[in-house]
Amino acid sequence: MGVERPTFTRTRVREGYDCADVDRAVDRIMESLSATHPSIGAGEVAELRFKPIRFGAGYDIGEVDGWLDEVVVALGGRPVEALPPGPVVAPPLEQVTDDTAMSEAAMDRWQAAAIIVVTLVVTVLIYVSRF
Repeated sequence: MGVERPTFTRTRVREGYDCADVDRAVDRIMESLSATHPSIGAGEVAELRFKPIRFGAGYDIGEVDGWLDEVVVALGGRPVEALPPGPVVAPPLEQVTDDTAMSEAAMDRWQAAAIIVVTLVVTVLIYVSRF
């Protein structure tokens, strides 16, 4: 259909879309577009929403939204800017089977936070023990 598989710029500090969510959506879209009769429509692509994250591996929001607009137009729809605003976060394309499952990026953030807290506690204890 003339839509190329995208390569998005990764973000670390500024807000971006969760990489795993975007990758699942891109895989589904590309699989659908390569079929004889696409199973995903312009409306479904236009309604996609991703959870924005900060301080973790994410994709540039503008690039992802721009590529999704290209897909919507290729499928015969209107760009997302022309549509009425939708919900901030829509459910993911595929349901996670384990509700307690965490993405790698989320686990990394929790581990980094735990290390910072432990370091601060140890520093305070060392400082207090001097008196």
